[in-house]
Amino acid sequence: MGAEGAREALVEARDALAATEPFDVEHVEAALRGVVERRGAKPKDVFQPIRVAIAGTTVSPGIFESVALLGRDETLRRIDAALTRTQLRD
Repeated sequence: MGAEGAREALVEARDALAATEPFDVEHVEAALRGVVERRGAKPKDVFQPIRVAIAGTTVSPGIFESVALLGRDETLRRIDAALTRTQLRD
């Protein structure tokens, strides 16, 4: 998947996370797996851009736990910052 595909996956994941209630590990996982399914993608193609956006690296603790622990506001803030950075490079 190229940079544009990663960006699109991140946008879809952001939208799914914004609507997730309650914002806990179980519902975060369901929301992100739903993005994978709707895109017909491999999990890594959705989870890796999120991991880089929230942790700044390709290696982190479990993605669902990390997102739930950060909370909705901080997760969305970090994803928005990553999307802004990728927009500046386009």
